[in-house]
Amino acid sequence: MLRGDNTRRHRRLLPPVVFALGLMPAMSAAVAAHFDTLQVTQQGDSYQIRGEVYLDAAPQEVYAQLIDFARLPEINPSVRVSRVLKVINAHSQLVYTETVGCVFIFCHTIRQVQRFTELGPQDIVAVTVPGSGNVKQGKSTWHLQADGSGTRLSWTVSCEPDFWVPPFIGARAIENQLRSQALESMQAIERLAEEQAQPIPNARMSI
Repeated sequence: MLRGDNTRRHRRLLPPVVFALGLMPAMSAAVAAHFDTLQVTQQGDSYQIRGEVYLDAAPQEVYAQLIDFARLPEINPSVRVSRVLKVINAHSQLVYTETVGCVFIFCHTIRQVQRFTELGPQDIVAVTVPGSGNVKQGKSTWHLQADGSGTRLSWTVSCEPDFWVPPFIGARAIENQLRSQALESMQAIERLAEEQAQPIPNARMSI
């Protein structure tokens, strides 16, 4: 592996966090995404994240990007595999992902199946299926609200890895890396939303 490639890998986040937020393509400084709040806490072996970000794109355009699972590896280089395993009903799907993520020199591949459910045009929830990989339990929620011509995106993440995590990887270390990487992910969504002003055909969950 080239030294540059190894460095980029080491800058990625702990995978359950990456899957929720850490989409990291290089972006132009012209985009307008910015954080209002971001907080990472740790309780035992579990990590919790709460955040709110503004995106310069309409809610329906942001929504379409969040549920376009086939393009996750394109948006997020740390997601190596993303595929829909089963359409459960008109609003819910099982999605399998493999994500490689690092904090400092610690890297791990996360494999999990999550049940993604659309609760309406503004809300999405994803719950890890127990025993489907190496995440004991996990849940993520996204809430989108129109804010002028843009979108206010609020999220929560709770996850417990089913593998050993070095003690130096605490909430502060995750938050420091998450802040810049997650902002880049939001900027990626802005870029894709601008390129596809209309919702992506077949992106919605067969509603």
